[in-house]
Amino acid sequence: MPNPITAVLGGLLKPVGDIFTKREERKLAKLEAEATLDRIMAEAAAADSTVAGQIALVNASNQNNSWKDEFALVTIAAPFWVAMILGPLGYGDVITQMFAAMNQIPEFWQQTFQWGILGALGVTQLTKAVKR
Repeated sequence: MPNPITAVLGGLLKPVGDIFTKREERKLAKLEAEATLDRIMAEAAAADSTVAGQIALVNASNQNNSWKDEFALVTIAAPFWVAMILGPLGYGDVITQMFAAMNQIPEFWQQTFQWGILGALGVTQLTKAVKR
């Protein structure tokens, strides 16, 4: 008669192992799909220079959206969400305490963080200088 603990652990570990196996299969399928797409795009670009330009524009547009944009948006919006959710629940001091703690951060680090967020949003010194 099998040990019930072993049976339970085996029942739990098998799906976890399957997840990792299927993950590798998905990664391989994704790589194959990307290679096929790259081949198709290269053939289309070689056949027509207009298509090559359109592909370059789409690629440039797609590269402008990244996880950095999402991180910056969440970072900027977080105090507002916290205030809207916790304020009516009687925890309005949380925002005050959060910004008081942020005032303790050295100024050079605050500026570094600010430039990092602006950079993630695509605002650089060059774009600021051009607008002046």
